[in-house]
Amino acid sequence: MTAFFMLSGFSLYLADEEIDLSWSGLRKFYVKRITSIMPLYFAYCLGYLLLFTERNSLREIAVLLPTEVLGIQSFFSTLFGISHNGGTWFISCILFCYFLYPLIVTIIKGISRRARIILCFALMFVIIYAPFVVIMFGMKSIYENPLFRCMEFALGIIYCCEWKNRRLRFPLLVGLIIIVLENIILIGSVTLLVNKGFYVNDYMAYNIICLPILSIMLISYAAWNLEIGKAWKNLILFLGSITYAIFLATDFSWLIMKRTVLEYTDATRIKLPVAVIICVMIATAMHLLIEKPAKRILSGRFG
Repeated sequence: MTAFFMLSGFSLYLADEEIDLSWSGLRKFYVKRITSIMPLYFAYCLGYLLLFTERNSLREIAVLLPTEVLGIQSFFSTLFGISHNGGTWFISCILFCYFLYPLIVTIIKGISRRARIILCFALMFVIIYAPFVVIMFGMKSIYENPLFRCMEFALGIIYCCEWKNRRLRFPLLVGLIIIVLENIILIGSVTLLVNKGFYVNDYMAYNIICLPILSIMLISYAAWNLEIGKAWKNLILFLGSITYAIFLATDFSWLIMKRTVLEYTDATRIKLPVAVIICVMIATAMHLLIEKPAKRILSGRFG
């Protein structure tokens, strides 16, 4: 998730660096962001309530409704295990990040490079340090805390700003070697810490290793001068367009799995490919039947 929020900040700055801070510009920005997230989110919430209503009473659903419609559930840390919030908390966090994006960009572009580097290290320190305060005093996990996720988002913006200013590029083979080595270091380091029993149940504590490595990886992937053919490019663009739907489709795909495949076999070699196929099929339907039409209609109406 740390990589997800940093990548979100990086890619958004890559696409919307020159954001118009006039009211009309901000309105266009917010409408674009909201219409890309909320229609599918609302459809997922409705589907979840219809299929998993027994998990929560109607009274609980009614009380939670305004919180979930407004997308502020991650501000209530104890809601993580209630209803669908264990799977949709990140939407609340990313909405908060999008809301602050114009302010964050204005600050980052307005300060010197030296100040950006200092800010970068300050954010990294807080993100790495915070989980150990939680552990020391037995506090509630900050895993879904929008403040710390917004810090990761801001780091991604800083990295993109610095990368665009330098336009670092790696040749194809050199970039591949660097990326493979980074992945080996990341996986090896995390595996070693898990085997040593290092706060295995607290994901955020692993930022002591993951955050620096993921930061370097983000720049490396951006600098990798990879050329791909048109067919591969179209496939990647399509998969990229349904990734949000894929994440939301997992609940429904596992429900289908439990009621079909898992009644006949428990073999991983069968479960995994079938689960992936079902998930991608549901996600594709969600994208084509809900996400794309809703985005087109709402963008035309409010954009």
